[in-house]
Amino acid sequence: MGEFIIMLDIDFQMPRKIEIGFSKIKEIVKIIKEAELQRLLIVVDSNLKNAGVIDCTIKDLKRENLYFSVFDNIKNEPTINEIDKAIHDLNVVSNFDGVVGIGGGSTIDTAKLLAVSGSIKGSIRDYIGVNLIKERSISTIL
Repeated sequence: MGEFIIMLDIDFQMPRKIEIGFSKIKEIVKIIKEAELQRLLIVVDSNLKNAGVIDCTIKDLKRENLYFSVFDNIKNEPTINEIDKAIHDLNVVSNFDGVVGIGGGSTIDTAKLLAVSGSIKGSIRDYIGVNLIKERSISTIL
C-alpha cells in the first residue's frame, strides 16, 4: 500500500498570529488586507518567481490596487555585502510598511533582515549576536 501525506493548515496566536500551510499563498492578499498594509516589499526566490509561483499573488495585489515592489535578487547563500547592498538600495523602512517573504531559508532570512533594517546602522556584520536589534521590525509575512 502507498503512503498518504496529509498537509494541514495550522493557525495559532501566541502572541503573534502564525499561520502555516501550503494554501497560505492563496490567502496572502487577504492576510495583507487584514493587517492593513498598503506598501509592500515582496521578497521572493528568483527560481520561484520564474516558475510562476507568485503570478496569482501579483495579479491579486494589482486587482486590490496595493502598492508593491518585488525583490528577487537572492542567491542560495547571500553574502553580508549583498544584504548590506539590498538594505541600502531598498530603504525598506521609508518605502514600505510590510515585507512579504516567499521561498526557502535564504529568502526568509533576507526578508527578516530587510524588515528590521531600520535598526541597522552600517553593516549587518555588526549585528551578529543576541539582542542587538533594538527596534521592532515592520510588519512581516513569511
